[in-house]
Amino acid sequence: MSSNKHRVCVVIPTKNEQHSIRQVIDDIQKVVEDSGFGNPQILVADDSVDETGPIAKSAGATVIRAGGIGLGYAMAVGLRHASKTGCDYIVSVDGDGQADPSEIPAFLNKLETAPADLVLGSRFLKKNLIEYKYQWLNRVGVFVLSRLLRFFSGQKFTDSHGGIRAMRRQVVAELTLTGTYSYVQETIIDAVQRGYRVIEIPTVWRKRDHGSSRVVSSIPRYAA
Repeated sequence: MSSNKHRVCVVIPTKNEQHSIRQVIDDIQKVVEDSGFGNPQILVADDSVDETGPIAKSAGATVIRAGGIGLGYAMAVGLRHASKTGCDYIVSVDGDGQADPSEIPAFLNKLETAPADLVLGSRFLKKNLIEYKYQWLNRVGVFVLSRLLRFFSGQKFTDSHGGIRAMRRQVVAELTLTGTYSYVQETIIDAVQRGYRVIEIPTVWRKRDHGSSRVVSSIPRYAA
């Protein structure tokens, strides 16, 4: 745990996550404060047609409307906004509740202690990190996306889409984010190509209570 308090900005890209967003925000707020990194600024980049935005705002987050273009664009909008806030570290967390916010301090500590500019969560660095029976089609999707990620970045990764990412503000400030690729993979590829140090750490993956995975549907975007 760090003895110094740093300004942390957490970006949550959302698309119709009204059932999970309040708990995600509450958990993030508590865990970041308790870990010694200070009061986080939470930005919800919302691409929803349900009540996600109003619920997030009532939970204390700053809500940015992403224009209904998709999660990739929402992520880009959120990160651009975060890069202008003056925060030292920027964390992106999926809004569906599958990522465990209690792991955020581990990502921030890596940025402080390891030679890393971008820290990714991987569900496959260790066994039994996924807390439910992961569908075989999703496993195939992750495998294919990880191979494509390696092809485009030139670096080996074990997971294409962990639910938490943490990075230094200067990394985000230099990224060219268009939402063309799946939003996580686009960030990784751009960071590696710019020479930033990207590492993975183990992260758990909880069962999704509402909605469905978009892993397989993201594969065709790499052909664009």
